[in-house]
Amino acid sequence: MNWHARFRASFFGEWSRCALAESSGVYSKRAVVAGDELMERQSRSTNPAWPRLPCPLAPDRDLPGPEAKPERAIDPAVLNSVYGFGVFMGEIFGGLLGVPASACEHRAELCGRFNLGISLFDFICDEAGSDDIAELQRLPSLHHFTGTAPDVREFRSGTLKFLDRIVASVLGDFVEEIGPPRKTRRGGLWGALFAMFEAEMTRARLELDHPTPTDAVREALRLSSAEPFRVMAQWMVERGTTPPQLARRAAHLGRCVGDCFWLIDDARDVWADLYAGRWNLFLLEAKSAEPSLRLSRPTPVLEQHLTDLWIRERTAERTARWAVRRLARTLSALPGSQRRTRSASERLHAAMHTWA
Repeated sequence: MNWHARFRASFFGEWSRCALAESSGVYSKRAVVAGDELMERQSRSTNPAWPRLPCPLAPDRDLPGPEAKPERAIDPAVLNSVYGFGVFMGEIFGGLLGVPASACEHRAELCGRFNLGISLFDFICDEAGSDDIAELQRLPSLHHFTGTAPDVREFRSGTLKFLDRIVASVLGDFVEEIGPPRKTRRGGLWGALFAMFEAEMTRARLELDHPTPTDAVREALRLSSAEPFRVMAQWMVERGTTPPQLARRAAHLGRCVGDCFWLIDDARDVWADLYAGRWNLFLLEAKSAEPSLRLSRPTPVLEQHLTDLWIRERTAERTARWAVRRLARTLSALPGSQRRTRSASERLHAAMHTWA
């Protein structure tokens, strides 16, 4: 049985049972178009922090230096789509949280850059070896998170240079709007960013079958996969004078949406993660149900065993019910018109359906 198809059916079946609005809209085309248009607008702007495409990400090539190796290219069209998805999510969050249209476009644009940055960061962590992770941690723009002085030397990787400029532009807007980094501020955006960075570093170091408590793995997965949506939602309302209740409402909404995308993403990538030796929520669910399970030597036999285990434990139905019902309760409790909530639900359904 196709595990991904089973989870997909469970998730969208639960969506229907919760009476959440559905849409057959062509999200994918809209997001790519949005990304292309907004990227082009930024490339023509005078903002020196904004990196232009596709120059930093040329096709595979040998990099200079004695230890040169080909750099894996990233299709600019994919980057534009990732950027457009962030803008799309910012617009949804802004609409649900009552952000005035005059402010929504600017703040959603930062969500696009933020999503592009965290996606590149995640890509590098997944693809890189230990040396590359160390290189990543030396990025000047990340010195607040690593606790080191900014490293001003030249980086050989075009992807790292590109990521450094994206992060610098996003954090610059954060500083301007909500002040300098504050690692100890619980519940705030800076606290979330610090937690996400630490979780990503933890996730990059964890190996399958490593004797790490499952709760620690689960928290690292959640923070790196779902928490970015909390940041985007909260950013849409965050100001120096934002009422704490509104900030908490935005954070909770973002987490509920993020949990849904987390499940969808991990269900889609479970076999790729297994063979790459990366933790995944559903691998963790299997390990929790069968602690003696060995995941570090994947085979087709192990795939079948995992699938049988998930079916027996009703993992697809249980996780989908938890995420979708929680989202439905959150949407129904938001202030505002039912029409606005229905429109947002349709757009979320379109995005999730394409993502899945």
